[in-house]
Amino acid sequence: MKLSREIKTGIIVIGGILLFILGFSYLKSSPLFEDGKTLFVVYNDVGGLQVGTPVTINGLTVGTVSNIKFKGQGGNLVVTLSIKDDFSFSKNSPAELYDTGIIGGKGIQIKPVFDGAPMANSRDTLPSTTQLGLTQLLQKQLTPLQQKVEGAVTNADSLLMNVNQVLDENAKNDLRETLSGLNTT
Repeated sequence: MKLSREIKTGIIVIGGILLFILGFSYLKSSPLFEDGKTLFVVYNDVGGLQVGTPVTINGLTVGTVSNIKFKGQGGNLVVTLSIKDDFSFSKNSPAELYDTGIIGGKGIQIKPVFDGAPMANSRDTLPSTTQLGLTQLLQKQLTPLQQKVEGAVTNADSLLMNVNQVLDENAKNDLRETLSGLNTT
């Protein structure tokens, strides 16, 4: 049986399209034929989290952020996680949003909990937590220090104002003469 030129061309085009889809998927690091769980997490603010960000458990990458979208009119954001089925954990395990570095990248780490609750299955929603970033920690630590410094500056200003009020011109001249007398001795 002989194939016509049109059929051969059609097979080559279909093969090219399939190779393009597989290649694009490979470059995007989202496997087409790998099964896993799809989990959801709701955050008030994702702080610059990006689609494709790795999701880790105990430092091991177990998935990626596959989608981020608004949930209704409240402004909350639903983050969709694609997780490998290799590791099971409770549906009470929090998905913590954290800073990946000093500059401000974000990541998600699942803190596995084994509390006897049902295991997380595909389409479950995990509880969310947010780890304080470096900026928030510094601000939290520096606020009391700033208040103390402001109080000290106010006290020093009050002290100098009172000294200036107590000392009249004659007392100032006497004080100058006393100090210059001390310098000569």
